[in-house]
Amino acid sequence: DLLFNQIYPRLVENSVARGVFLESLEPYILSERIGCLTAPVMRDLLSYFQENGMMDSVEGCLVHMDITNLDIQQ
Repeated sequence: DLLFNQIYPRLVENSVARGVFLESLEPYILSERIGCLTAPVMRDLLSYFQENGMMDSVEGCLVHMDITNLDIQQ
């Protein structure tokens, strides 16, 4: 709750910090230490990976995630 609802909104203001944060989530997701993200973080994670040509990472993360927060239109 603290990480995604209080800290993350502050990181979004800086694109470099946002990118580093989003990329650092991948190993935690793949090892199933993080299984659920808030809707805004999930949206930003998928957008960031797509913009940076990291679609293999998206696929790997989605397999390990609770996708109920995923925007089906995205």
